[in-house]
Amino acid sequence: MDKFTGANDADGATAIYATGFNSNAAFLIAAQAAVTNAYTLASAAHAGTITFLRGVDLSQASSGVSNCGPAGNAACGVGTLGAGVYNSASTMSITAGPLTLDGGGNAQSVFIFQIGSALTMAAPGGNMILVNGANACNIYWADLSGATLGGVPTGASFYGNILAPTGAIAISTAITTFKGRALAGSAGVTISAPTTGLTITGPGGN
Repeated sequence: MDKFTGANDADGATAIYATGFNSNAAFLIAAQAAVTNAYTLASAAHAGTITFLRGVDLSQASSGVSNCGPAGNAACGVGTLGAGVYNSASTMSITAGPLTLDGGGNAQSVFIFQIGSALTMAAPGGNMILVNGANACNIYWADLSGATLGGVPTGASFYGNILAPTGAIAISTAITTFKGRALAGSAGVTISAPTTGLTITGPGGN
């Protein structure tokens, strides 16, 4: 892990594990290996994986699965995804509108996004919404080429744990809520807070 800049930690503590910020080389190597291991586990094949054949804007995607709503048995509309594993060999983005993750009334529901290339959240409508028990601690973005979260409408939110073993992660512009973890194995994590302020909180859970 290479670089961390900027941001306010709403939990009152900031941990930086990166070259230039932590002199314990053995700890850094172990942390880097842990990111790679977590990515490998999240990227593994899972029964019932929903595969998008090309790059996909998740805000316009449909799963074809009825596991949304308070009881977890309602059809999921376009731009709303229930718990599950979602795979694209190419890119994933949240761009044209918001992505809603629906926990189906289960606070333990898990969402895994397996991204062969990059994750982007951008204008004109990039944003995330959690409903019916969906929890940031159970959202995983297994993102080989890194992520760029920026150029979004003021007040946008992002949730979940980004696992990027080789790519950089950039969080910028008008995002005001980031609840999760941004973990880069060998590249940088750069945070540029907007003038309105960026609040970063842990995702909860273990």
